[in-house]
Amino acid sequence: MEEEKNNHAEELGATGATLAGKSSAATPAVDKLAYMSVGLMDLRPVDENNEAFVAAGSGVVCALPTGTIIILTAAHVIQNLLKRERKAMYCISPLSRLSSPLPLDVEIDNVMIVGGEENGPSGPDYGLIRVPDHQRGKLINSRAPYNLKIRLDYPLTGEEELPDLCLAGHPSTAMTRHVGQDGAIRRDEHTLMVVGGNIGSKSYGADGANCVFEFHPDSSDGQEPFTYQGVSGGGVWRLDAENGEQRPYLLGIAYHQSDADSEGRRVIYCAATESIYRLLGEAENRWK
Repeated sequence: MEEEKNNHAEELGATGATLAGKSSAATPAVDKLAYMSVGLMDLRPVDENNEAFVAAGSGVVCALPTGTIIILTAAHVIQNLLKRERKAMYCISPLSRLSSPLPLDVEIDNVMIVGGEENGPSGPDYGLIRVPDHQRGKLINSRAPYNLKIRLDYPLTGEEELPDLCLAGHPSTAMTRHVGQDGAIRRDEHTLMVVGGNIGSKSYGADGANCVFEFHPDSSDGQEPFTYQGVSGGGVWRLDAENGEQRPYLLGIAYHQSDADSEGRRVIYCAATESIYRLLGEAENRWK
């Protein structure tokens, strides 16, 4: 999603959220999104002596039924990471806003990509990263991966049971960079942004590889972000924000933001579960 300079969203670190047009303090249900979300970064030189982790996108940590841990994200996020020598992910704990980047190997043999940014809003633009075994332990010690099997075992029976819909991701405009100084990493603050909204039109690809829906952020309280840069790869969730016992359901992965209209509103284009689960089935067969 293209770069902008400001962000006026109510932010969750995890301290607050905007859901379905109502502002609320962080709840156990919203906290779960923080545990299942990661920010993706790459390391770039700042000057001769320093380097910085720069935000590269968002992702959803998931567990396949086989036990393999993957990160669902946008295809263009993976493509950009593959161009960089050093990559990392950062994770927010609802108990603390401080975290340090965790190294992440993103190589061509541990990713799956469908489409890319060149396809624009029509897609497809989604993919996944298989977390290598030697990095798996640190990740799951700080995360609670989304169990993809729950969508199969406990399908949604009606939207009325889960009243809230939101997009969750790590906006680069609200992230303080981690800067390496003399071999040390300064720990800074990160933010998980949670924005309520509703689903607009949906299109279905002929082969199931490109099912796309529009997410329309709710701007009734005037808190819509100025940009969603960095949120590419973030999850769109159905949940009950007031019920911590109810598991959130992943509905899609964001990959493109429209230009703002005359009132500053944007449309977020997302890969739908029909496409995501098709890819996950291929991943299960590949990494048994």
